[in-house]
Amino acid sequence: MRRTAIVPAIVLGLSSFASAAPAQATGGVPGLDTCGQFPDVQICSGEVTSWDGSPLDVDLTLPKSGVGDRHPLIVMLHGFGNNKHEWESTTDEGDNADKWRWNNHWFAEHGFYVLTYTARGFLDLGRDSKRTDQPDTPAGHSPCSLPPDEPGSYCQPFGTIHLKSRDYEIKDTQWLAAEVAKAFPDVDTNAVAVTGGSYGGGESWMQASQPVWDAFSATHPELPVLHLQVAVPKYPWTDLGYSLAPNGHKGPFDGTIYSSSSGSPTSDTGDGNPVGVIKDSYATGFFFQGLAQGFSKRRQRIFRVGSTTRWWWAILTMQDQPERIAPPRPDGVARRLLPG
Repeated sequence: MRRTAIVPAIVLGLSSFASAAPAQATGGVPGLDTCGQFPDVQICSGEVTSWDGSPLDVDLTLPKSGVGDRHPLIVMLHGFGNNKHEWESTTDEGDNADKWRWNNHWFAEHGFYVLTYTARGFLDLGRDSKRTDQPDTPAGHSPCSLPPDEPGSYCQPFGTIHLKSRDYEIKDTQWLAAEVAKAFPDVDTNAVAVTGGSYGGGESWMQASQPVWDAFSATHPELPVLHLQVAVPKYPWTDLGYSLAPNGHKGPFDGTIYSSSSGSPTSDTGDGNPVGVIKDSYATGFFFQGLAQGFSKRRQRIFRVGSTTRWWWAILTMQDQPERIAPPRPDGVARRLLPG
């Protein structure tokens, strides 16, 4: 019942912003050099340079021809350890589960540009072997990975996993969306949506907290300002630190839904609520996904530490979602968990 209500709501809601002025999709996003039909929608693939020079593995599904003159843009964000293929399909039905009428094919058929990309730091090892419906779009290859030419969005020194940092991944999404709108003038800049599951669901919440995408207005005035109208997080988190290591304390500190319950966002030392007890079995799964599918800026430290508990302690106290959190002073038990 819920999914049949949400999908038309997004289409109708964004369609209400569409202009009647005709426009044609011309040009293309630099780096999206390979385009093909899968089977009845066109997808362009390649490696696109992000705002800081890091290469990102991107697919852009074009709206089906004859469906309006102005087109909404939706960004579909994958979960931790996955890649750009997660929300892609060659059919409306997708996997007949949560991708049912919630994938690039369905939205393209209803007049959307659909942006899917492999998040910074993750490899693109191809489509899911259990998903025969996914299009076999080619992966972009990074010129600055170690070893070189790895498929996906891994690049040294900054193209690594930053756990949905406002300073990195949040900017990546807004940059790519603006590049699409610049390249295709029939994108309706007032009709932008974002959705994702888990890792991507957390970012969907974060993007909703800053619906005017103008981060590059001063440095890149040629990029259009976009206006986010709809965010649909699926099985998300709003506070990553608390989700993985709940401390039992309530938040927020400043009276808004965007502050953290794992430390005061007004303090450089994270005073207030401590990092809690790590959900070790859950964190271990993410740990091995991260090792298999991506690269953290602390990957060498991961191998040296060897303990998932100590690694997650290090990650949790450096992550900055939804506000920047610095590590609290460790007590005696915590000191035994930390490396060294």
